[in-house]
Amino acid sequence: MDFVSPVLDVASLICNCVGQRAVKVRRLPQNLNSLRSAMEELKNLNEDVTERVEREESLEKNRTHVVDGWFQRAEAMEKEVNELLAKCDEEIQKKCLGTYCPRNCHATYKLAKIVQEKMDVVAALQTEGNNFQEVAVPLRCSQVIEMPLEKPVGLDSPFHEVWRLLQDEQVGTIGIYGMGGVGKTTLLKKINNKFLTPNNNFDIVIWVVISKPTNLRKIQETLLSRLQIPDDRWKNRSEDEMAAEIYRVLKTKKFVLLLDDIWEPFNLLQVGIPLLSDRIKKSKIVFTTRSADVCGYMEAQKSIKVECLEEAEALSLFQAKVGDDTLNSHPDIPKLSEIIAKECKGLPLALVVIARAMARAKTPEEWERKMQRLREYPDKVLGMENDLFRVLAFSYDSLPDEAIKSCFLYYSLLPEDYEIPSRDLIGLWIGEGFLDECDRIQGQEIIESLKDACLLENGTPPFIEEYLKMHDVIHDMALWLACEKGKKNKFVVEYRVELIRAHEVKEWRNTQRISLWGSSIEELREPPYFPNTETFLASHQSIESFPNGFFTNMPIIRVLDLSNNKQLMELPAEIGNLVTLQYLNLSNTSIEYLPVEL
Repeated sequence: MDFVSPVLDVASLICNCVGQRAVKVRRLPQNLNSLRSAMEELKNLNEDVTERVEREESLEKNRTHVVDGWFQRAEAMEKEVNELLAKCDEEIQKKCLGTYCPRNCHATYKLAKIVQEKMDVVAALQTEGNNFQEVAVPLRCSQVIEMPLEKPVGLDSPFHEVWRLLQDEQVGTIGIYGMGGVGKTTLLKKINNKFLTPNNNFDIVIWVVISKPTNLRKIQETLLSRLQIPDDRWKNRSEDEMAAEIYRVLKTKKFVLLLDDIWEPFNLLQVGIPLLSDRIKKSKIVFTTRSADVCGYMEAQKSIKVECLEEAEALSLFQAKVGDDTLNSHPDIPKLSEIIAKECKGLPLALVVIARAMARAKTPEEWERKMQRLREYPDKVLGMENDLFRVLAFSYDSLPDEAIKSCFLYYSLLPEDYEIPSRDLIGLWIGEGFLDECDRIQGQEIIESLKDACLLENGTPPFIEEYLKMHDVIHDMALWLACEKGKKNKFVVEYRVELIRAHEVKEWRNTQRISLWGSSIEELREPPYFPNTETFLASHQSIESFPNGFFTNMPIIRVLDLSNNKQLMELPAEIGNLVTLQYLNLSNTSIEYLPVEL
């Protein structure tokens, strides 16, 4: 019959299909053993490739993305196969009548099919792993990373000096120091970007910001990242292990290491930075700091001080930041800008901050008002506290002890631009109790510490003896700090004030230290009440005598300086009652006799 043939064909196909499935189900135990063996071979191959990669990485190479992907797929396959084998073992336990007759043939067939697929994938992974031509390629970290930099002003001289030293094979470590805001970081950025020119003969230039407090691990992480050392080689490792990894790489390179803003010395070798010597391929280290002492501790072979700008350079920077629009808004403004720029005494950070504060002032009257405010209350001018004083105050915070800090703040009682003999300053410090009695050696050491921190400078030569001075902006910052960042009137400094009103004097009752230089107080109806005053400096005044009772209400005063009042002829009798007085200076006065009470 005609219908019989098609039916037989269908039956034949069904039988073949069922037969093929039956074969797969029957061969499941055998295929499972084959999959186990293949997986063991893949694991062994994985270990071989891993050893090969590690060997290449020890030669400063990075594993290829292809190999990395293979590792990930091999690891994922091992997990999948282990889960499959466990499931298959469970299925085999469900056989019946002691023969392999699974209770759920369909489920078993599906497992058998997956096993075959996994065997194919494992075989493909083995083939791929056995045929890697290369497993790693040389590290490709950029030689120099360009730093953002505005056009530097006034740094040509120190730049050329540092660049000359970088070409000198006898010099390995160079220290750049100077007061805060003077342009040290700008100079270091300029040096970094100079290496962007071709043929600089160094393998790599590395920039690391150190800052405060020094964090060795953070320094190491920056170095490891810059050297493109894979994370798995150093993540969650100890500092010693990280140092070993850094050292292993850097010792093979001719490098330039630029360390910005070091506040305290640290051991370069402890970080992993090789000691510079002939065998280290003539590498270089350049760092910046505010302390000349740090240059010594960090074993700088050459130290370069960055000075404030010359007057013409300072004016150029100031006017550039003010902007042509403001400068051209009135004919008098360029001249006023010269006056303010001059008062910044060449400190770039001060020039920039104050120029920004003046940039919107378009009339001479606005400029005059802001200039007056800047002189009387500098911390109240926009940007001065946060952008200038707080930056400079890091130098104060880094002074080693309270005695040195007190001596530094004390200098703010002296007028700006005033130069004082070191022996006179030490005498005042002793009178205040900052130093041990008559310990002038300690005083000289403090002076040297303040000069090393760029907070105090030598006076203008020539002098027979040592004179000292303080930069005007540092002076303003010191007075701001002494008054608890402008919150309290602990120090009063009045310089060349024609007439100080009586109501102003009344406001000084809680003041700790008073300094009146070339200033006059209007006639008081009653003696001033200064119960908390420890210091009273009144020099360069046109005064012949103090009213009787003037010093009556100063019960804890320690220092009284009335020097350089050439017309002063006598002292009030009650000065003998100042039982806490430790220091009295009457030099360059016309006093011939002291009150008998003294």
